Amino acid sequence: MNFFKLSLITASLLLIGCGSSSDDGGSDAPEATTIEKAESNFKAFGGAMSSSQELKNQNTKMKQLAKTEGGSCANGGTLSMDLSEDEKNINISFNNCKFDDTYIDGTMIITAYDDYHYKMEMKDLTIKDSESDTYFKSLALEENELEYWSTMDGDINMNSKCFTGKYNIATLERMVEAQDASDSIESGKLKLNGAIYTFNNPNVTIEVGGKTKTITQTELDEQMSSETTCKE
Repeated sequence: MNFFKLSLITASLLLIGCGSSSDDGGSDAPEATTIEKAESNFKAFGGAMSSSQELKNQNTKMKQLAKTEGGSCANGGTLSMDLSEDEKNINISFNNCKFDDTYIDGTMIITAYDDYHYKMEMKDLTIKDSESDTYFKSLALEENELEYWSTMDGDINMNSKCFTGKYNIATLERMVEAQDASDSIESGKLKLNGAIYTFNNPNVTIEVGGKTKTITQTELDEQMSSETTCKE
């Protein structure tokens, strides 16, 4: 379940050294009505997080571009960075910015509360490559590395070879990382398109439409990483 871990976000971007998303009147993501749909939604959501991971992996390049090239991006497009005086907040605006084979457009805001606690917000942000086109309407990701918890809240529109749809995610209880080297979630509760996922290491219970199903987190990971449900 390591897509909940946000520790790659700021090691380089916060050169420097959730919570909940904004309320824009509700989400138009369709609600899941069956356990099967809830499982499918969660797998698609994992794919969207892979797209955001691509953005996180470009942190060093972003900082270097801003320092040495005045914010220009590779092969066209621009980015601008606004760092607060106390170096606790950085606002990054992308304008058709290309890194390798990935185009980024929109706004990302990173806030450092201290060396271990930070938040990343993506607003009207699009990440597009040859495999997928992911739009983060508003997504807030928060992590406290010292206390091992993270949260994720917002709306994502995804269009890829494997998954197309709209997804609304809300953290009902903080996701607490297990400290047993299992890469699992010790505890936490999420709501995704109306379905509720309760994590209790090593299991996760999915609840929707008055029905529940409990599987291991390893099984859920395998479902999310499996290519057998993605038609070429």
